[in-house]
Amino acid sequence: MARARVRVELDPARVNAMLREYAGASAKKGAAACREHIRSEITAAGRVDTGRMRSQISIRPVSTPGTSQAYSVAANTEYATFQDQGTRAHG
Repeated sequence: MARARVRVELDPARVNAMLREYAGASAKKGAAACREHIRSEITAAGRVDTGRMRSQISIRPVSTPGTSQAYSVAANTEYATFQDQGTRAHG
């Protein structure tokens, strides 16, 4: 059986661009799953009156160095923190 030598050269810029694309898609998919989990937790806790807090949960990209991408998942209502942490002093 004959043998062959193969030499593979990768362009680091293109590899990084591909990784960035896949990492970004994975991070966004994870953020969307997190958003749905938060919505279900709000419903399970019985904290739904008008549905505004559940509908205001957003996903926003956060700038990060290198190839990694991150997303912030947050409720954009003025009372979300109080619903999550309560109004008593912690500590």
